[in-house]
Amino acid sequence: TRRTARLVRAAEQLAAGDLSARSELGGDDELGRLSRAFDAMALRVAETRIRLQQDIAERARVQQALETSAEEYRSMFNASIDGLALWNAEAEMVDANPALWRMYGYSEEERLASTPSRLAGPSYRPDVLRCIDSAKPVHAGITEARNDGSSREIEVHAIPMQYQGKPHVLTIARDVTDEKRSAEELARQREALYQREKLAALG
Repeated sequence: TRRTARLVRAAEQLAAGDLSARSELGGDDELGRLSRAFDAMALRVAETRIRLQQDIAERARVQQALETSAEEYRSMFNASIDGLALWNAEAEMVDANPALWRMYGYSEEERLASTPSRLAGPSYRPDVLRCIDSAKPVHAGITEARNDGSSREIEVHAIPMQYQGKPHVLTIARDVTDEKRSAEELARQREALYQREKLAALG
């Protein structure tokens, strides 16, 4: 009876969550064999629980790493001075950084009140589709209309990439209007200087 009570007590302790509970009964009779089977089962339960705890800890670590990576991506995405946009395989804009909204003349309030898919302006969707079809980067120089009707010269790079396990395209838009105007003004000044030098030589 004492051996039976000892086995029952060990089973109750295990059921209550004490994974160190063991009956440790000796003997070759039925109670002895049952005790050894119970102790082996209790050991496997304890080992399984340890593995589960390790798996949970590892998943928590991976989840934390993913969240940190996402935060870093978002910080870099939003801090870029170039206009960045992420497009899905159907060439629908799924994300756009503040610089792109500003490039097309939207205020911060308008950006926060809308969604990337409602950002009117980018006309380079065909280039995005071409990039998706060829799976190769695409470069284009285009003239874009801003929200107020004015025009800007934009250079666009479209880069195919994988995002969340699916094909996407990242476009990098840079406003080169001022650079082009400066280059044109410099060319005019050089031409004027050349003409003056020719007149001086003739004189």
